[in-house]
This record gives sequence, C-alpha cells and structure tokens, in this order.
Amino acid sequence: MLLPLSATHAGQLPMWEVRDPVSGGTVYLLGSIHVCKASCLNFPEAITRRFRDSQALAVELDPGAPHTVQAIQQAMLLPEQQSLWQQLDGKKHDALQSALTAAGLSPEAVGRVRPPMLAAMMSAMVWEKLGYSQRFGVDQWFMQSARDAGKPLRELETIEQQLGALLSGSEQEQLRALMHDADTILSGRAEAYLGRLVAAWQAGDLAALDRLTLEEFGDYPEIHSALLMRRNRDMAAKVAGWLRQGERVFVVVGAAHIAGDQNIAALLTQAGFTTRQLSDSD
Repeated sequence: MLLPLSATHAGQLPMWEVRDPVSGGTVYLLGSIHVCKASCLNFPEAITRRFRDSQALAVELDPGAPHTVQAIQQAMLLPEQQSLWQQLDGKKHDALQSALTAAGLSPEAVGRVRPPMLAAMMSAMVWEKLGYSQRFGVDQWFMQSARDAGKPLRELETIEQQLGALLSGSEQEQLRALMHDADTILSGRAEAYLGRLVAAWQAGDLAALDRLTLEEFGDYPEIHSALLMRRNRDMAAKVAGWLRQGERVFVVVGAAHIAGDQNIAALLTQAGFTTRQLSDSD
C-alpha cells in the first residue's frame, strides 16, 4: 500500500526552488507522477504553500485543450494501407497480441496505431488495471486546483512539440520500445516498476529516478534524447524566461525531467540561477 508522501519521508522532496538573484524571480519545480493513486495527492505543506504563493501554474501540456485532443487524434494512425502487424514477425506478433489482450485492447482494432501511441495506450490500460489512474496524476491535481483558485495556467510546450518527441526514433527503435513495454506487461514487471517509481518520487530520490528512467529508455538513445534531453533544454529555456522577468511560477513536470545530470534544474543551475532541492522542513 502506498502511503501519503508527507508520511513516508521526512527529508528531500521531488521539488526544486530556483531563483534569479538579479530579478528576484522564483520558480518552484515539482516532479510529477502522471498516473498514480489517490494517496499520491496528500502533499506536505512545503509544497502546497508554495503553490498557493505562486502567481501561475505551468505544466508540460493541458491534455484537455481541444486543439491538443484534435492533434493527438490526427497523429494516432499510420498512413493508409500500412499496418503495424506487417512489421512484426510471428513471435513478436503473438507477444504483442497477448499484451494487448492483457491490457484490455482489441488487437484487430489497433493495427494502424503508430507504435509509440499504441505503447502509451497499452501502458495506460495496464496501469488502470493495477489501480493507477490519470485521475490521480499529480499534474492533474494541480491543474484542477489552479482552475478552482483562478490561477493562470501556462504550458511549457505545444502539442506539436510533444508529439514530435513522442514519435521520434527510427521505425526499428519504436518497435523495440513497444515490444519492451509488451514484455514488461507479460512478465508482470509493470506493477513492481510503478511501485519503485512512486517510492523514489515520494522520497525525492533523484538517483533512483534516474536509474528507473534509464531502465525504461536507456536502450533507445534516439527516443531518450528526444523525449527527455531535448525537451529538458526547451522547457528550461522557457522557465529561464519567467525567472528573468521576475515572475513567481509553480512548475509541474514529469519526474523524469528532474532526474539525471541534464535535468531541468541542472540546466537552470548551469544558466546561472540559484537552485536547491527542498525538504519537508522548508
């Protein structure tokens, strides 16, 4: 059973305070678990107080925006006359069909879905079966709280940028990543992986988050570079602009973006801003 974040750890948080010593701008950078359980949403005062005190909330993307939904639908399918099943040999074909069935998806209905989009769909269905839901995602909670409080909501990137990253990598790399997810489902490793991910996030354990990120993406360098490295640079540049303007913004990004030696906080440190990881006692 997952315990509330405030009850599991009395030390580091998955959050950074970033300041511009010249303008006085301040950004609070919180790592998010996009799919979680209700227990993930019991935040310590050190987090909620800084959210209340911020002028605006920034997230990677507002998934409910009409343009976002439309763009995802348009990017979902392979070109006419192409099928995912044509790209797989018998053994991989059977394994993917088994994983899709375990996730609750009809193999016949998803034959034209692009591999990265299918991997996301399949994983989301499995997470729901394991009790994890986007309804309890950390970013979702903060977006709703911002709306309730009348706090402005900003996006760190466009849906076109995010889809470009998601659909990156060669055809072979995309297929290997899809089959990796299928194997994770069929082997029963998905629940253990999610449990370790949430535990590392709750403890503010950046080293563990980095290991888990590499476990997921380390064998796919093109995808890893596009999904994390390039997006980290782009999002850090946007945050830097707010800092230089003297703004006070609460920023929520996926936990993978605060892990590794080129995470967003590290890039902001390199740009000359003052950064520190916060703890419960701050």
